[in-house]
Amino acid sequence: MAKQSSTPKKPETRSRSRVTRARSSVKSPSPTSSGVSESLDCYSLHSVAKPSKKSGHGMSKSDQKKESKAVHAKCFDTMDKIGRELLSALAEKNNQKAYESQLLRKIQATEAEGNSKLQQAIALKEAALADNKRLHNEIR
Repeated sequence: MAKQSSTPKKPETRSRSRVTRARSSVKSPSPTSSGVSESLDCYSLHSVAKPSKKSGHGMSKSDQKKESKAVHAKCFDTMDKIGRELLSALAEKNNQKAYESQLLRKIQATEAEGNSKLQQAIALKEAALADNKRLHNEIR
C-alpha cells in the first residue's frame, strides 16, 4: 500500500478569477465617444481603491466580492447624488419659469390696463373734438 501524507492537499487555485478576467477585458467607454464623463466611471471614485490588475493573485474571492459590492455601492451613491442634483436643478428651473410666467402675466395685465386707459383717452379726445367742432359751427 502507498503511504499517504499527513498534510491535506491544497485545493488548486486559478491564477485569475472570472471576475478579474471580466474586469480586465471590459474597457470603460471614452468620455469623447459616448458623452460619459469620467466622474461617472465607478472605478474613478476616490473613496474606493481601484482594483489592481493583479487582484486575482492577492485577493480571495470573498475580498473581491466585498470590493465589488463596495464599488457598486459607491457607484449607486454617486448616481443618487447626481439624480438629486438633477432634480434640484429641474425644480429650480421650474420655479424660475413660474416666476417669469407670473412677471409676464403682470406685464400683460399692466399693458392691457394701459391700452384701456389709452382707448378711454382717445374716446374723450374725439368727443371733445366733436363738441369743439359743434360749438365752432354754432358760433358761425
